[in-house]
Amino acid sequence: MTKKKPLAIISKSAARIAAVQIFYNAIISKRNVSDVFHDYEISFKGDLENDFDIKSLNEKYLKLLVLGFNIDINEEIEKLLNNEWKIERISAVDKAILFAGIIELNFKNNLKNNIIISEYIEIAEQMGGEAKFINKLLDKISKRKISNIN
Repeated sequence: MTKKKPLAIISKSAARIAAVQIFYNAIISKRNVSDVFHDYEISFKGDLENDFDIKSLNEKYLKLLVLGFNIDINEEIEKLLNNEWKIERISAVDKAILFAGIIELNFKNNLKNNIIISEYIEIAEQMGGEAKFINKLLDKISKRKISNIN
């Protein structure tokens, strides 16, 4: 029998997926993230909460992720790519996942980086992203953050 995750974890997972969906929509529509976030709250938040069978996703966490959005994250991603890759080659899904993952890895929180990375690998698998690619880049960022701390 599978043990059900605690509600707080499920609620945070839902917030991560919402952030990825918001970033994805902003990327493909070329709209401001805050506008997409506003539309998301009105139109799709309830659907996601129903999908997760929760009363409410972790709105505070979602807002932290959305407020952390900065187009300069593209530069951080480009620094991690080899010479054969350019940011333009990365799919919108993978960019959205990387944006959310990088923002979260930059948080000062008590979550271990491998837990955060695992969540985004799972999201990539669910959304048709390149899970190995996401893992590789988020792992590089995680290691860079750790080496900067030490």
